[in-house]
Amino acid sequence: MLLTGKWGCGKTYLIRDISDELNKKGDQFVVVCVSLFGVDSISALNHKIKENIFGIITAPRLSDSSKKLISKIKNTTNNLALMLSDYSSIAKGINAALSVNLYDLIDIKQLIECKQSGEDKKRELVLVFDDFERSKLSVIDLLRTINDYSENKHIKTIIVADEEKIGSITFSM
Repeated sequence: MLLTGKWGCGKTYLIRDISDELNKKGDQFVVVCVSLFGVDSISALNHKIKENIFGIITAPRLSDSSKKLISKIKNTTNNLALMLSDYSSIAKGINAALSVNLYDLIDIKQLIECKQSGEDKKRELVLVFDDFERSKLSVIDLLRTINDYSENKHIKTIIVADEEKIGSITFSM
């Protein structure tokens, strides 16, 4: 689905309002909104998606103290890895082994398990790609990635854009 309109007309406000409502009260969908503004690689895009999924999955499950503990563990591990990298090439290998990215543990898939009313429930993922025209990726690479989510992973997708700001797309065979 494509939601279009001029910059400043309220597209992002509308879609975020709807997604907040669905994420809080809904039992069928998990809506993840990702701004493509400044995104310059597919890995950065995937990281943003996983970061948002992680927030939605963990928010109802974890207390604030648990969230702080996870953040401290991640920061401590990354700081230790950085300190070790200053000593030798062997330490750099250890650094790579110790680098922990929690988002690597999250799979972007059609059904997401969420906690709702004290029980785990599978909800269907909806990806919203906002600011399509502001991405630094080529339009073809961006559409290829969105197509992968939509057709291969069967994830519902919504693109939010100002059509007038998207450059002309040239396809060649």
